[in-house]
Amino acid sequence: MNTYSKVTIKFGYKKTPGTNSKRKPKTITYTESMELDLSKIKPYSESIEKSLNNTFVTEMRIVDEIIYKSPLNIWRELYEKEILRFIEDRRYSSKFARKILYNKYKILTLLYENMGQELIKNKMISYFEPTKSRSYKGKFLNSITQNN
Repeated sequence: MNTYSKVTIKFGYKKTPGTNSKRKPKTITYTESMELDLSKIKPYSESIEKSLNNTFVTEMRIVDEIIYKSPLNIWRELYEKEILRFIEDRRYSSKFARKILYNKYKILTLLYENMGQELIKNKMISYFEPTKSRSYKGKFLNSITQNN
């Protein structure tokens, strides 16, 4: 039985500029809330580092935030094995979703092309107008691994 806990995952992604660019390579760090089945990560314990355990107060309650840091390929593997999943009711940017989904992002793009208006109507995806950046609901992203 899966017992998922809300955690914050963290990873760095090295962005290299094009061949004719004078820009230097830089590492972009992503930190997002997701759900992790802590009972199944023991084989990966050497690769996953419990980076921080913060306690902070919001709206008159104490919240424990546990941040797990690992290379991106570990998070992808855990997502494939359904040990890591998106939080159902949360929205995720397309940049972050693409990093975790990787090859399955093509399926997401095809679904969007074929069912875009229906997905927008059901609030599974949305647009933020000024930049036209897309966001996806966690429930929708989780269904991609379950259906394939």
